[in-house]
Amino acid sequence: MEINNKQDSNGVDMPIKPIVALERLFNAVESLSQPFELLEGESLWIQPENPMIWMFTDGLLTIMRRRDGLHLQSARANLIYGLAEAFQYRGFLLVRAETTCRGCCLPVSSFIEIINSNGLWHDVAVVLSYYINILIYRDQQLVGSDTYTIIRHKLIELMTYSESFRMKSKNSAFRYIQQRTSISRSNIFRILSELNKGGYIKIENGQLMDVYKLPLSY
Repeated sequence: MEINNKQDSNGVDMPIKPIVALERLFNAVESLSQPFELLEGESLWIQPENPMIWMFTDGLLTIMRRRDGLHLQSARANLIYGLAEAFQYRGFLLVRAETTCRGCCLPVSSFIEIINSNGLWHDVAVVLSYYINILIYRDQQLVGSDTYTIIRHKLIELMTYSESFRMKSKNSAFRYIQQRTSISRSNIFRILSELNKGGYIKIENGQLMDVYKLPLSY
């Protein structure tokens, strides 16, 4: 089966990446697209005068809000950037490479032509549904939640990344949370310090080393 149920630390079902649908789309366009490489720290966004579909096959990237740089979601390849903008351009988002990212890209018009000729609209719908569910899952963790619950979720999220990612100075526990929430600096520092002193997490030189059993409430 393409999708298996998986739950987070709160017992909430997590959206599962539709691997088979993504593979079918990648295979259909690969030979008709241009390769690209996005180095760590580089960004790209959809240009209204030349909309493209960007298909990432390797790397870790972060989706950000253009107006203020708020980090909305980090994701690993394989993934497709530009599907929503292909049908209704908004220009709200950009993507930034957290590691060197590679893939292929092609104009939206060419992508639609390939999808039409290969009857792949069901796979496009499956992928878009997955992205919608990712946003819903994120909002479940953040909207209407208290400060501690949001920080708890972000600490658990940070621990899902590789040690090499977590040990980079730009990915300190404090900065990771600050870039992805609107929580004040003082509240982030206070809660991280108290969790560290209480033995719920292990932070060394600002970097998150481990997360133990975090209490559900604070």
